[in-house]
Parts: sequence; structure tokens; C-alpha cells
Amino acid sequence: MKREVRALSFEQLRTYREQGYLVLRNVFAEKEAEVMQVECDRLLTLPDYTNPYNVRAGQSVTRTAR
Repeated sequence: MKREVRALSFEQLRTYREQGYLVLRNVFAEKEAEVMQVECDRLLTLPDYTNPYNVRAGQSVTRTAR
């Protein structure tokens, strides 16, 4: 399936620069999103991704001095 590739608008670029992220709707087909969700769920069961000292686990890390 071929898709049209479009450049970001000036508004989208401004939003990205100001907020640090950009929400793009309908970039992926529903089936593609489902496949990615299943893979993300699988990855979050792996110890490397669920270690509390790994920022990717979504937790902030505060280390105490010894």
C-alpha cells in the first residue's frame, strides 16, 4: 500500500519546537497500530525494559547518596 508523504506544516513545526512532540493522526492504518501495540506490550514484559532504573520504564529515578 503506497501512501502520500507530506511535509510538516509551519504550524506543526512550531508546535514541535515549542512542546517537544507532535501528534500526527491517521499516520498508520488500524492494523499497523494494533501490531505495534502488541509489540510494545511484549517489550514491556522484558526485564531490560521494566528495570526501575531504566528511564524507558516511565519512572523517574532518584538515587540516594551512599
